[in-house]
Amino acid sequence: MPSSPRLSQPLTPKQHAPLVTLDDACRYILALPPDVADTTAWRNAARITLAALDNPPSESTLRDITRQIELALFVSFRLTLGWRRATERHCARLAAG
Repeated sequence: MPSSPRLSQPLTPKQHAPLVTLDDACRYILALPPDVADTTAWRNAARITLAALDNPPSESTLRDITRQIELALFVSFRLTLGWRRATERHCARLAAG
C-alpha cells in the first residue's frame, strides 16, 4: 500500500500530534465534533481533503489542502501558533523515547 502524501508543511492542532500526511488530516477532520465540522471553513477543508483521496494530489493541490486546513484550524481556534517550534518539540520527544 502506498504511503500517504505529505502536506506542504506540518500543522499542529492544539493538544494533538502534528498533521503531516493527507491521512493524518483526514483522520483529524473525521474526528471533529459536529458543531466544529459543520463550519464553512471545515466543510471546505473536508471537501478538498477527501477529494484528494480519489486521485493522487499534485504538489499544488497539497499546498491548497494545507492552506485550507490551516485556515480552518485558525478560525476555529485550534491551531497551535508557532507550529514549527511545536513540531520540533514533538519530533524531539519522539526521538528521545
